Parts: sequence; C-alpha cells; structure tokens
Amino acid sequence: PAPAPSPYPAPGYYYPPPYPLPAYEPPEPPPPMPTVSLTLSPIYLLLPMLKLTGELRLGTQGSVALIGGAGWITDTNSDDTKVTFFVYEVGSQLRYYVTGNFRRGMHIGAEILYLHVNGTLDNVTGVAQGLALGPFFGWKTTSYAGFTFEVQGGVEIVTAGTRVADSSGGSTSSSIDYIPLLNLNIGWSF
Repeated sequence: PAPAPSPYPAPGYYYPPPYPLPAYEPPEPPPPMPTVSLTLSPIYLLLPMLKLTGELRLGTQGSVALIGGAGWITDTNSDDTKVTFFVYEVGSQLRYYVTGNFRRGMHIGAEILYLHVNGTLDNVTGVAQGLALGPFFGWKTTSYAGFTFEVQGGVEIVTAGTRVADSSGGSTSSSIDYIPLLNLNIGWSF
C-alpha cells in the first residue's frame, strides 16, 4: 500500500527578490493644533474700516475671541454734502466646536459687541452707540500651513441710543432692533 498523503504542505524555499524592498516609513504626524487665530474682515475694508478678531483656543472644543475695529464711514447728503463718521467697535465671542476642532469644524456661540459712531456737520454733532448681543453658528477651516477662513451667521438684538447736539440744545432717542449677524474672516493661525 502507498503511504497516506501528508496534511501539511510541502516545504518551500524562500527566494529573496532581485531588488531590495523599501524601508517602512510611518506616515508623518499632522502639525500640532494651533492655539491662536488672528483674522480680519475684508468686507469692512470697503468702508474703510479695519476689523480684527483674535481667537484663543480653550481645550479641544472651546475658544474665546476678542473683536476690535475702527475706521471712517463717509455719507453724502441729498445736497451733495459729505459727512464723515468715526466708528469703532469692541466685543467678544464664546465659541464651542460642535464638529471637528479649533483647526477645522462647525461652531456655535454667542457674541456681544459695543459700537460707537460720531460725526459733525455745520456745528451739529451726532453720536450713536449701541450694544448688540446674539447667537451664531459658523464654519472655520485652517490649512496645515496656517491660512484660516471662517464664516458665521446669526441674529442679534441691538439696543441703540443717538444724541444730536448743536448750539441751541439737543435731542436724544433710543431703540431696540434685530439685525443679522454676518462675519466673513480670513487670516492666520499659529
């Protein structure tokens, strides 16, 4: 009788490849998470006004942002008289990244902003100031090199007061209104 076949495969021989195998290189880790974003609003430059936002990361999902802006707005009256108003604003935002993180993701938050405007025409001075407060949602993306783009939308309640004064006296008024919150910022994170 013939011997039973072996349940194991026949031994093989290892033949090295004719060329060397490349060494294994692990993938390069992503750069560390940025901690600060500095952005500006290019739309405000058309007024001309410079509006800057500085955002500081708090942990992996939260951040706080400080906002500051200043500039001039020129208005032409019906009789072709130009009036230039000086404008400044200061405020802050609290943000929470619902998806993603400080580098890239969707965030929600709240903004509070103080705005001050004043101008003079023919010995008449006008001053307006207001406080805006409201929720928003937005999206931020940062390249690994640091370029940052963000967009935000929401609604704010505004309490505003105006005062007009001339040599014969003056008048004041106040109002409460709702306005859209729209921010489009570009800048750098590091």
